[in-house]
Amino acid sequence: MRALAGLLCGLLGLVPGAAAYEPDVFGTAGQVAGQAYYDALAAQRSLAASRQVAELAAQNLEAADAKYRAGAAALSDRLQAQTALSQASLAQVRDEGALSNALGVIALCMGLAPDTPLRLSGELEAQPDTGFVKAIDEMLAEARREHPALLAAQARLKAAAASVEESRAAGRPSLALSANLARSHSDQAMAFNGDTRERDRSIGLQLNIPLFEGFERTYQVRNALALREASEAELADTEQQVSLEVWNNYQSLSVETRSLARTRELVEQSRQSLEVVQGRYRSGVGSMIELLNALTAYASAEDQHIRALGNWQTSRSHRHI
Repeated sequence: MRALAGLLCGLLGLVPGAAAYEPDVFGTAGQVAGQAYYDALAAQRSLAASRQVAELAAQNLEAADAKYRAGAAALSDRLQAQTALSQASLAQVRDEGALSNALGVIALCMGLAPDTPLRLSGELEAQPDTGFVKAIDEMLAEARREHPALLAAQARLKAAAASVEESRAAGRPSLALSANLARSHSDQAMAFNGDTRERDRSIGLQLNIPLFEGFERTYQVRNALALREASEAELADTEQQVSLEVWNNYQSLSVETRSLARTRELVEQSRQSLEVVQGRYRSGVGSMIELLNALTAYASAEDQHIRALGNWQTSRSHRHI
């Protein structure tokens, strides 16, 4: 997560006003940075998977070629294996391009040239820890306490309520305590009675009673009340939006968490199936079509698991936990 934090700081540095921690700016920048980071991690893992599939395809071609030379397999087996290797190599080239593009996006987000060499310090874990996911009630309660949009709306409501009280108080009689202390010193010649010093002390109460102001005070109070009602409506609307956002993110994270488990099982099962079929083919029992189908199933399972990992990481970054 250090790499993502560094990317976020770099991106926020490019956004005017981000230093003031505007919720909208920070949220948008955080989503852009997080999406770019996890896209790059997914591209990195896809490249690793495509390289592995290409290696397996090369092994299949080697086995088919050996059997063909020994007269134990038809030419079609070798041709099909060559086609599978070409397709795997093409997928690897495309994944290399996707990773280069993702790293270029990160560099641009950080204010660097898109061809700046970058190395990702993290990776998409095959089995990430999902124990941090909280219950929906706890997530909603925490969002109401800490969500920046809600805190801003609550602050505006408090300010509007204070304005109402201030407007009302300005039209009421007020009593103020006043005190005065004065001291004077005059230097004169002895012929004029010499120096003189005087002190004056006073204390009193000042009562202010507002008189008729032509309904100006009434209009001010009504205007303050209207602003308070608008702030109350804004707060209620913001609470609803935040609750919907938390609920949608919770559901998305729950679905992707379950998808992780299923796709991980799918990868393991397809890998085991591929190993069995490879052994069968080398021993002369299996067919090339069966081998290619097993390789395709394994590649598809890896792709689905990588997409599930990327979606899970994105959902986790969007949740308010």
